Amino acid sequence: MWQEYVESSTSAWSILSNPGCDTIQLCVKALQAFDRLHALQVPSIDDVMADPEMPPKNRMSEDKYRSLPVWGRVFVGRYGSLLQSIHQEYSQLESDGRCETFIHGDLTADNLLVTPTGEALYFIDWERAGKGSPEHDLAAFYSSILVAKVWKLKAAEATPSESVKAVTEWLDSWQQLVLDSISEYRRQQPDPLLLRVLVSAKLACRAYAKATTSGPENVLATTIMRVAEVLHGRPSVFRILHQNGVIK
Repeated sequence: MWQEYVESSTSAWSILSNPGCDTIQLCVKALQAFDRLHALQVPSIDDVMADPEMPPKNRMSEDKYRSLPVWGRVFVGRYGSLLQSIHQEYSQLESDGRCETFIHGDLTADNLLVTPTGEALYFIDWERAGKGSPEHDLAAFYSSILVAKVWKLKAAEATPSESVKAVTEWLDSWQQLVLDSISEYRRQQPDPLLLRVLVSAKLACRAYAKATTSGPENVLATTIMRVAEVLHGRPSVFRILHQNGVIK
């Protein structure tokens, strides 16, 4: 639905951050909406390429590097190898002629509004929209859900065994949510290789944003980058998604 103003709406991020929300119902509705979005026939779409959010590269011009905030430079220096690997694999996969369609380009839970009844969803902030791989929108949404659910890690402040248990439950519940909802996306089967790389990339975007405001030592930023690193380099650790072919 397209309109300029949505009255009494709430961002999906706010809802997902609430421990009592019906996460699966919201995700199912969102994936159904993504399915319809990516089926849109937009005139002259070939003339407008999407500019989906990606993390900074570890190799850039001096001017680009100097334009980064100080903590952003520290972040790039610290995670340079991972950032390079993500960008290299993404470039290789994109060059293989992936299916492209009209995408939002930044479909995180922050950019999804939900009406009070939960019956209608609205997408906002379209400045990155254009022609691109639909996996960008899926990866942006699912990665933002993982970060929104970080409240599950509160128990990690306790003993080491409780910390491990909390992290495991956090990641397993997220994987199950992805598995249970992604079947609602029926336009085409998401590419499992590209989806893995892009979820890692979108997590790195979240971590970078947090690091530039709270410092590279911020617990959330370092935790998210650790998840991105494992997902990118050892996807089999995410057994629920890997065994079911959602990622490779």
